Amino acid sequence: MTTLEAFLEEHPLVEYFRFQWVDYSGVFHGTVIPKARCLQVAADKNKIPSRLDNGLEKCPRNALDKTLRKLELYTQLLVGFEIEFILLDENNKLPEQLDRITGEFVFAGLRGGTMDFLEEVCAALKEAGIEVHTFQSEQGDQLEISLSPLPPMEAVDATLHALETIRTLAIAHGYKASVSPQPVLNGPKSGMHAHISLNPLPRQADAFIAGVLDNMKALCAFGLPYEYSYRRCMDGGAGYENRWEFRFIDGTANLYLVMAALLAAGLHGMENATELRWKDCKLWYQKSTPEELKRHGMTEEMPTTMRRTLNAVERSSMLESALGKPLLDQYLRTKHHDLKHFLNISEDEQRMLLLRYF
Repeated sequence: MTTLEAFLEEHPLVEYFRFQWVDYSGVFHGTVIPKARCLQVAADKNKIPSRLDNGLEKCPRNALDKTLRKLELYTQLLVGFEIEFILLDENNKLPEQLDRITGEFVFAGLRGGTMDFLEEVCAALKEAGIEVHTFQSEQGDQLEISLSPLPPMEAVDATLHALETIRTLAIAHGYKASVSPQPVLNGPKSGMHAHISLNPLPRQADAFIAGVLDNMKALCAFGLPYEYSYRRCMDGGAGYENRWEFRFIDGTANLYLVMAALLAAGLHGMENATELRWKDCKLWYQKSTPEELKRHGMTEEMPTTMRRTLNAVERSSMLESALGKPLLDQYLRTKHHDLKHFLNISEDEQRMLLLRYF
């Protein structure tokens, strides 16, 4: 019995399969294939790649897979994503509601239809085998669903499924769910923060985070992949007792590429015993003085333009080695094209363009 036949025996109600992928611009693509056609393809061995890495040198998912295989020599990882999003009406504006979300962790706005919608999302994700960690209001007019941690590849797969579930059920309720960095000008700014833990914690853990911080400017080209993304650029991450939170990611990113690049940077730090020059900062960044930040080794600000991050990528031999020159060159061509287009249109036109896809 083939893997496909075993799956169908366990799930007899499945009639269609989604073949889906995310392009270098972060846009979700796919085609739907009937069960009978899937069985035909599976029966023809000539149509199925014999190796995962055969001819997939530009594939973001394959790049993440190769990075994870190398990391297995040191540790195992768990990743959980926070999905921040906003509900919009048919005119891409905030809907007029009796019960409006007024701030972080408040129940205002989570009564009535909004709560019904969130409960439906959680039920659908549970049915798909995806565990929701929490959901709540985040900022005024903004919602957040946090997924429970999974191994990195599974975490990205689950997050993409969760995004489609949120969008689909929002439409059923008469809304459009957007994960764009700022769906409404002067409105809340949304991210796709990643929480990462190393299990067990290796002795090179400091070198892992040092490798990430050393390459932060270049990594932003993957996590904040549009000029419009930098409207929300403030800080890069936060540390907790047993995990790191990376905030330089938004909903327009290709999450496979982000994770491949981020984990490759951490792996490079471990392989080269990179020194952690930054001290553990207990201060809130926005309320700290330049002198306090300097004492903690925080002497550089996050990049505020896409051009600066692309320049950093072009200078990074680490990323070229980790992701492969064919993939990195194609990504740079794509993002330079995106940047050229975005610099020639207004911020509101940028906003509307991203709303078409995100």
